[in-house]
Amino acid sequence: GEREALRPLRFFKPGTLERAVANRAAARAQGQSVPLFPINFLGKTFIYDPGINGYVEIAASGAPANGIRFEIYTLDLSTRLPALPLRPVGFVDLIDQSNATSTRLRVRAVDTTGPGSVLLADYFVDGAFSSLSGGVAVSLISSGFVRDVNGRFDFSLDDLLTSDDAVGVTEISSVHRVISAEGTDVRLEVEGDVANDGSHSDLVFRMDIDGSAGVTLVDLGVVDGFQDGEIRHGGRLQAIVGGTVSQPRFDPAQGGSFTLAELRALDEILFGIDDVLLLAFEAFAPLAELFGVG
Repeated sequence: GEREALRPLRFFKPGTLERAVANRAAARAQGQSVPLFPINFLGKTFIYDPGINGYVEIAASGAPANGIRFEIYTLDLSTRLPALPLRPVGFVDLIDQSNATSTRLRVRAVDTTGPGSVLLADYFVDGAFSSLSGGVAVSLISSGFVRDVNGRFDFSLDDLLTSDDAVGVTEISSVHRVISAEGTDVRLEVEGDVANDGSHSDLVFRMDIDGSAGVTLVDLGVVDGFQDGEIRHGGRLQAIVGGTVSQPRFDPAQGGSFTLAELRALDEILFGIDDVLLLAFEAFAPLAELFGVG
């Protein structure tokens, strides 16, 4: 079927994660003990109980002493809940590695369905803050790897969000890097600002893809969903990009027209931005959920 547009702006719509990180880090800086998990949860394992559609604690060993473990199951794709009868496929460990100045969560996911355990993901998410006269600046950093049916992806995410409460705007400066199992190295830079109420956005996306076929560069400005930019390949301008995020338009830089296959290839290049942003969104999600803002 047709691939659904992920809308690159969704990750950058300001929420309350940066404020939650700032409040948590501020309390730590003041010498207060603010663990990510209630102390009575540490070292505990939780399994899914279909009777209550939630997780319950069990008497089991193996969970990290400074974190918690959740058993994971085959999903029912129609409900996004564990399928019945329950079929365990592994577990996820959430580990508190915070210190006095930052909130750090380590995430480890393990597949236990085969003859030996397979590490599916191992990465950390780190949130730190600094106070400003009119707001707060929050740094969100994540690094590690995830593995899926397409292989292993190593990544590093570095986001700086500076929120000015008086003006009602959050400035964004980000560098995301993802390296696929085949060695494709994707680097995405994002700069710009977004209104805190979501009414306005002005962002610039720059993406380099360094693979065996050469270098592809996307230089794309997006203002309130309308985009204007260029796609280069091997150092040569190939396409002018217009239209909207959900309905992009590609005009050949050298005149003429694109074939259907070329249009699909250009569309996939833009989807590369979405894929990187979705990875960032999912990597930061566990930290947001722990703060109750996911």
